[in-house]
Amino acid sequence: MDATTIIATTRDRYKLCHSYTDRGAASWHRSDGKFGRCSFATYFVKPRRLRFDWRLTEESVQSVGADRVWCNGTEHCWRHSDGKTDEIGSFLSSVLGESGRSLGADIGLFAAMCTAARECGGVCWKVPSIMVDEKISKGKDVLSMKEVEVLAEERVGERLCYVLRGTVFRTGDHIVWICQADFTIRRINEQSTVRGKDVAVIFEQMSEQKLRSRKFLEDAGVDLEKLSQQALQLEDAYHLNEFTYEDVAFDQEIAADIFSDADVEQA
Repeated sequence: MDATTIIATTRDRYKLCHSYTDRGAASWHRSDGKFGRCSFATYFVKPRRLRFDWRLTEESVQSVGADRVWCNGTEHCWRHSDGKTDEIGSFLSSVLGESGRSLGADIGLFAAMCTAARECGGVCWKVPSIMVDEKISKGKDVLSMKEVEVLAEERVGERLCYVLRGTVFRTGDHIVWICQADFTIRRINEQSTVRGKDVAVIFEQMSEQKLRSRKFLEDAGVDLEKLSQQALQLEDAYHLNEFTYEDVAFDQEIAADIFSDADVEQA
């Protein structure tokens, strides 16, 4: 089967489902020596109910422990490993201004995905971004890879998979293992490069836009123009992430109380 057909069939598998769950493991390494590992569990019901649990088992910069984020239509929360809970959607909406309002009811889901992704190597973003509204993903999920090629057929555990390679965000290679039997994503390896000149462009764009986020940063004493100049001096940073997915299930009934701070068996 060619790469285009594999990607299209896999996208349909995720886009057309009503609900999704998984369990898995993630690891990440940075060129500055930072690293981490976690186990995770995802619960998602369209259009915008999400729960993502992760347990850091090894981390170079923060203490290990269990966290979770959840969205249920009224709450958009992050429960830290120390037991503290933050409401995350309204804060992000106030910072983003017009850009945040364009997300409408999806702002809480976007906040939860970004929060968890930042804390656990990006794994929370990878699969949910395929299923959410494109206002959130901006069409930049892992199945939007460019220059895709089929490398091989390999097993992930007992599952025979297609191995595809492509690029996302033009930052580096993504290699994805897709099960031949059911077109589920079973493993993702990504190697990306963060270039100082690209970071500088982001700061330049923020300084030029009339967004509430710009005023928020400036009121906090952040000099965006200075940051842009400093970014140009940064050395390229390299990231290597690996995600594996087990217990993947579609269109299962998921109880409403899952999308809360309630404990889930084996989560």
